[in-house]
Amino acid sequence: MKTSRNFSRAATVALLVVLALALFYPDTALGGTTGTEFQGIYTKVKGWSTGYLGRLLALCTFIIGLGASIMRQTLFPALTGIGVALVVSLGPSLIEGIATGTF
Repeated sequence: MKTSRNFSRAATVALLVVLALALFYPDTALGGTTGTEFQGIYTKVKGWSTGYLGRLLALCTFIIGLGASIMRQTLFPALTGIGVALVVSLGPSLIEGIATGTF
């Protein structure tokens, strides 16, 4: 029981530190818009994931999941393939929205 009490104290302290940093250093919220030296690689990887490479990976995952579904006689592997396809197609825009604070 003592361990859970120590964990809750540590979680409370961590939350207070995060809140203090957010209050006293509001300019750190611009972290998603700085670091232009990484913009080229970010654009390239985002293009890969939203372009034909991302579509190919999503389609291959679905086909492999469909084959596993046939072998196991359950739909869960095929649904996992569909989930991967959704993450590949929607993931980059969600990550960009979270990092920049705009949707």
